[in-house]
Amino acid sequence: FPVTIRRAAWQENGGAELLTEIAQIGAVDGHVFVRVIEPSEDEFYPSIVALDPANVLVWWQADNYKKVLWYEIQFNVGKTQYRQDIVNDDGSWIIYEYTRDNDQAMWLNVGTSTWNYPLSPIVDWQHGQVAKQRYGMSEIAHRQLNDKVNKIRSDNVRTVRYHSAPKTVVS
Repeated sequence: FPVTIRRAAWQENGGAELLTEIAQIGAVDGHVFVRVIEPSEDEFYPSIVALDPANVLVWWQADNYKKVLWYEIQFNVGKTQYRQDIVNDDGSWIIYEYTRDNDQAMWLNVGTSTWNYPLSPIVDWQHGQVAKQRYGMSEIAHRQLNDKVNKIRSDNVRTVRYHSAPKTVVS
């Protein structure tokens, strides 16, 4: 593609702001997932969306972690859960979309589409390179410890808030 088209596509997707978001996700989580979405009829450029790594699972071939079999993206909006399975079908990718309410056990298939390109609509890579592993390293050395300290503090605040205003039940 000519430079002007590439530059316009870059700007349409957020340019440096998107790149900054991707870099921050990589630095914190150690791995980056980006979704490429085909343009609709009224759009000219594909969309590029940075995904939260906590919402993406990767299933790969047992003897080759670079050979992705499928990606699973799952997230909640209110009381509804959504899931997309993006399955490698030898030369194309099939996208299965599911939904369910939080109180339901079974997923309901709400759509199936095909991504007719050899490359996946999900692009992922390590941020902090780790040899012979699928996922990279976070730049935050003590991330798990920090998460545990934050959880304890949050629990303490919740406990104090709950018990700080006792109510008389029987007088």
